[in-house]
Amino acid sequence: MVGQNAASRAKSITHEELLDAFLEHIPDHIYFKDPESRFVRISRVLAIHFGLADSAEAVNKTDFDMFTAEHAEQAFADEQEIIRTGRPVVAKEEKETWQTGARVGPLPPKFRCAIETATSSALSGFPGM
Repeated sequence: MVGQNAASRAKSITHEELLDAFLEHIPDHIYFKDPESRFVRISRVLAIHFGLADSAEAVNKTDFDMFTAEHAEQAFADEQEIIRTGRPVVAKEEKETWQTGARVGPLPPKFRCAIETATSSALSGFPGM
């Protein structure tokens, strides 16, 4: 009976709820973007780093809203190349210029998600801290 109750509960958890929990609790900067490089979802930790009170505030914003033009232009070019070719960008040295200063290091992996519809696909980034 106990196993049956747990199985019923597990079936009732939606993918959206799992993603919400993941983005709320993961200690990394995670984001998903649409083909125009606009943020669709971001992790709570990334929202805090951006200075946002809620991760929903990032929806429809781009890197041009969060970084200097120098960084945003390169990020946009990389993301459009990923969309065009489907090839991820991994271990690229890049200067990320935040409002709080600059950080130089390997670019977080960026790749095209397997999440696609007839009219759209998504980009995702999983930068570590």
